[in-house]
Amino acid sequence: MDHYEILFIVPGAVSDEKAPETIDKVKKLFGDLGGQITKEENWGRKNLAYKIGQETQGTYVLMVFDIEPKQIEEINKRMRLSREILRHLIVKARIKTAEEIEQEKTVAAKIQAKKKDVVKKELAEAEKEEAEKVQPVPLKPIEEEKPVVKEQTKEEEKISMEDLDKKLDELLSDELE
Repeated sequence: MDHYEILFIVPGAVSDEKAPETIDKVKKLFGDLGGQITKEENWGRKNLAYKIGQETQGTYVLMVFDIEPKQIEEINKRMRLSREILRHLIVKARIKTAEEIEQEKTVAAKIQAKKKDVVKKELAEAEKEEAEKVQPVPLKPIEEEKPVVKEQTKEEEKISMEDLDKKLDELLSDELE
């Protein structure tokens, strides 16, 4: 038996409740042909890079399995004819040793640790910048100018009103003459 991976897309027209039924049919297909599924990952519903038929979304599923090489042709044929599968791709995979798996885990842990350090540094820098922006600038007290108010007496106002009336009368009389 050889080791293979298949990635297939269940059309977006199939509801999220019915997608597991389609996945179970694919599992049954492998079982009927003498295959054994070793790993299954449901990547969920995603947008397609381009339209396939009328579909713009699909549920991506990855399966790793062992099967006889002569059965691959039959799997391809049945997957191609199935209306419940939008697209599929089968590739021959290499079986990873325990050392390789452990090495991948340590590398992933190192990458995760570096990401955390970078995020911490970025947060510290952002907080520092915020603190610099928030520091109050000392303000000089503004001296208010008090407007000089002339106190006018009522008599002055009356006189001025009388003067204005006289001037208006003079102007009007000049215009009429």
